[in-house]
Amino acid sequence: MGLGELVSGKTNIEWAEKVWNPTIGCTRVSPGCAHCYAFDVHDKRHKGYKDALARGEKPKLPPQYAKPFKDFQFFGGRLQDPMHWRKPARIFVNSMSDVFHERMTIEFWSAMVTTMTLCPQHQFLILTKRADRMMDFCQQAPPPPNAWMGVTVENQKAADERIPYLLKTPAAVRWLSVEPMLERIKVDFGDKADAGVLIKWVVCGGESGPKSRSFNIEWARDLRDQCQAAGSAFFMKQLGAKPMEDVGAPEFGFNGFAGLQLEDRKGGKMDEWPEDLRIREYPQ
Repeated sequence: MGLGELVSGKTNIEWAEKVWNPTIGCTRVSPGCAHCYAFDVHDKRHKGYKDALARGEKPKLPPQYAKPFKDFQFFGGRLQDPMHWRKPARIFVNSMSDVFHERMTIEFWSAMVTTMTLCPQHQFLILTKRADRMMDFCQQAPPPPNAWMGVTVENQKAADERIPYLLKTPAAVRWLSVEPMLERIKVDFGDKADAGVLIKWVVCGGESGPKSRSFNIEWARDLRDQCQAAGSAFFMKQLGAKPMEDVGAPEFGFNGFAGLQLEDRKGGKMDEWPEDLRIREYPQ
């Protein structure tokens, strides 16, 4: 991950082409936050920033690293960055924070809404674990049609708590990021007779990184099947660092799982996956 990705610019995230980070920083709120890559990357660079100052040197890193990741920071100078990107792009908003963190203000969110409205050529993909605040902010300052509003759900508890708020959030596209997927999850797609399915896109992925938790690929298959039944697009992002496959044989008294051996350490190489999971759809 390069410095540009931590500010605004290109990204290696499979479902996005650019990132836009008008805020930086976050605090952990649930099990899905336990091994947050943003925390680790930022605080390593924060240490480097402080070490440079201690040596009497001018830090080579951007000033955002003067503070630890737990300090939520606003960068108003970045609000207009997408206006300079002429080529249409899918933009992940705040890859290095949670848009609806407790320190976010309605004034700053409204400024972000203005930028997104003035950039109809882009699609802005927003995720939060603070679904109640997202619903409240979006009711006060509704996002434009090119803003896709989503929540992260890592387990059933998170799904049951966050999805109801998502279904009440005004948005042209509602979506889920089921990553890291920590258990089998049953999704309420909010199917309405007059509006069709309300959650139009689901991204699925196992956890990556040195402390990754196991990911049973049967959970992904079940989620894929739910999406197909509901008419929601399904995007398999990665199998993670510890994908497991059901190798149980109950008829012989054996139940268990075996780890899949993959070359890609985050399980993101599609040709290493089972063929039935090689699906990367986007909502129409």
